[in-house]
Amino acid sequence: MNKPYKIPSIYQKMQENGYTSRENYLWLNEMRWMPIDEIFGYQHDEGENKSILPFAITGGGDKWVWIVDEENEEYKVGLCERGEFNGFYYAKNTEDAIIRQIIEFVLAAEDVCIPAHGLYCIAKSWLTAEEFAKLTMPKHKAFLQDYAQWRLENPTPMLKPYMVYPKDMDIFNRIYAMPTAKTYLTQERFTENSKLQPVIDCRKMHGIFVDALRSGEEGEQH
Repeated sequence: MNKPYKIPSIYQKMQENGYTSRENYLWLNEMRWMPIDEIFGYQHDEGENKSILPFAITGGGDKWVWIVDEENEEYKVGLCERGEFNGFYYAKNTEDAIIRQIIEFVLAAEDVCIPAHGLYCIAKSWLTAEEFAKLTMPKHKAFLQDYAQWRLENPTPMLKPYMVYPKDMDIFNRIYAMPTAKTYLTQERFTENSKLQPVIDCRKMHGIFVDALRSGEEGEQH
């Protein structure tokens, strides 16, 4: 191996705590972790950029890679699509890539209509008790009635995490404790001649969420 690869500290901690193995696997929708010995044993194909190092794969076989930088151990993260030797930038480090994955997974959820649940909660807040009582709870497979009823009965619930990560992995505890990321829209043309259409601006949402997470971290240090 020609380059002096160094595994980012967050990934070392993940492996130490069993989050990259079956023991205590940290599940993300499109990131299947590679054990560190497998990462170090990776053999680049002929023509493949030696400045990238795979550390996870998607369900479709695309590679999540670190963009190796000898001056910065917390490598940037890129995504190399299957069959391609170079990829595109995804996040400034491994932690940010994980946060972005979580946000994108929530936004892409097709089984549950999140806006419908939001509108139902808004109606409960804005309408009088008499007006709200006249509403019929939506009946649809994408609307979770049990959850909606629980929200009505527990407007300010005291939530407890299913699992608490150890102190050296506290970044994950804080991610799950953060308020839900606000939705931001942008306008995009899907073809050269099509009209502008509103779409969710995932990059902006991710940036604001990460900035808020970082600012909270700095406040705790002070």
